[in-house]
Amino acid sequence: MKVLVTGTAGFIGFHVVDKLIERGDEVTGLDSLNDYYDISLKYSRLKEHGVHQNEIVYNRLVKSTTLPNYNFIQLKLEDRENLLTFFAYEKFDSVIHL
Repeated sequence: MKVLVTGTAGFIGFHVVDKLIERGDEVTGLDSLNDYYDISLKYSRLKEHGVHQNEIVYNRLVKSTTLPNYNFIQLKLEDRENLLTFFAYEKFDSVIHL
C-alpha cells in the first residue's frame, strides 16, 4: 500500500512510519518542519529514517538513504497548489493525517 503520513517528523508520525515500513508499505512522510518545538528533534528523527537535513528542499521529494520504501517531502498543508500537484502525481492509497 502507498501511504502518506503527515507530521512525519513529529513523535507519533515517526513511530507510525516505522510500523508502516515494518509492515512493508511504501511510505512518504510529509512535514512543514515548523518551529512549534525544537526543530533539531525533527531533523534527528528524519535522519534516523535516512533523510539528512542538507538534502531537504521545500516541495522536493527526498529518498531515504537507509529505508528503500521511504521518501520525505517538506511541504505545508496550506500550500494548496503544490499539495494538489503532489497528490495528483503520487496517487496515494491512504493518508494518515497527524
